[in-house]
Amino acid sequence: MRKSLSFFLLGFSVSAGWSCRPANVSEKLAEVDGTVITRAEVDKSAGKQIQGLRQQLYQLERQKLDEYILTTAFIMRLFIFILLGAQVDFALMGQSWLGGVAVVTVLMLVARPATVFLCAWPDRRARWSFGEMLFMCWTRETGVIPAALAGLLLGMKAPGAQMIASVTFIAILMTILIQAPTTEWLGRRLGLLETKA
Repeated sequence: MRKSLSFFLLGFSVSAGWSCRPANVSEKLAEVDGTVITRAEVDKSAGKQIQGLRQQLYQLERQKLDEYILTTAFIMRLFIFILLGAQVDFALMGQSWLGGVAVVTVLMLVARPATVFLCAWPDRRARWSFGEMLFMCWTRETGVIPAALAGLLLGMKAPGAQMIASVTFIAILMTILIQAPTTEWLGRRLGLLETKA
């Protein structure tokens, strides 16, 4: 970064120094192997170098901004899960784990596939294949939004919030322990994975 900035400032000062000189563009600066180098050629070359440095700086700053956004989003997701885990009543979850597993199983195997097919099937422009829709039925986010909503309900002390948080926690665990490890296998089995060249 410092090196790029130094080159940028050097190029800028050289360019600024040339622009302060008299406007005789065809002024002969040097002759190398019979080729005459004029001030206009030097200005054009310096301008291209400065433009290249600007683009490099822009790309570097863009990359750093993207990394910052991804890191911040990751930390916020962790924070949401930590808050939910800290507020879950594990005794209640232990008492109602069977019902929670049943609810989550219905969500995973009935509700989500029904939602995917009802939403994706009519979308003719996307031309989803049956395998792609099956893959969408199985893969999903790990429950950041439900965890955040359950945390809000717990914070508001809403009626039934402890039960909702317990079921949400079970859903997150089942997603992480069942769906996440089998996603690559399912994608390979359905022929959806791209091969690396």
